[in-house]
Amino acid sequence: MPSHPTFQERYEQEITPWETHRVDRALVQFIKQSKLAPCTVLDAGCGTGNNGIWLAKQGFDVTGWDFVIKAIVEAKTKAEQAGVTCLFEQTDLFNLPPNQKLFDFIFDRGLFHCCKSSNQLGNFVKIIAKLLHPNGLWLSLIGNADEIRSGDGPPQLTASQVTRLTEPLFYIESLTASFFDSDQQPPPKNWICQMRKR
Repeated sequence: MPSHPTFQERYEQEITPWETHRVDRALVQFIKQSKLAPCTVLDAGCGTGNNGIWLAKQGFDVTGWDFVIKAIVEAKTKAEQAGVTCLFEQTDLFNLPPNQKLFDFIFDRGLFHCCKSSNQLGNFVKIIAKLLHPNGLWLSLIGNADEIRSGDGPPQLTASQVTRLTEPLFYIESLTASFFDSDQQPPPKNWICQMRKR
């Protein structure tokens, strides 16, 4: 059975359906509705920087991490062209240095659901919690297992998986079924999960 291409390979081959080259509407809606004041933000799995750049334009202090160097190079170019300051870094979330900087708000658009096992999913949640200040916020967009999808689409989790994995360390403020802001038709179904660190 052929193996799935890695994210590095998909960026090299330009097979990146998650890259819309615009800010995600769920993030825009969250910022507007929550009235979150500018603060320190981590865009975890930032890709080519679309969401981080938008946040920087709103006055946020933005750090963006991605494992794929090609994505980071493009994110830095986009930020320079947009005239904003963002710290985009090639980073492996599972191999962080000690004494890592903490954040007030973490956004991930489809990084959480990419973990390959229950153990890795649980470790991801612990890492996010460690990276947040007390009372910090995490907004996660997650593939929704309620959808039976043929063809290309994101990994999926059930609502019960999301709550079981996150509730030990986070208060779930909302968990809403929606759709990814995507150029794919129809767009993949997702969960929009807003959480606050316990």
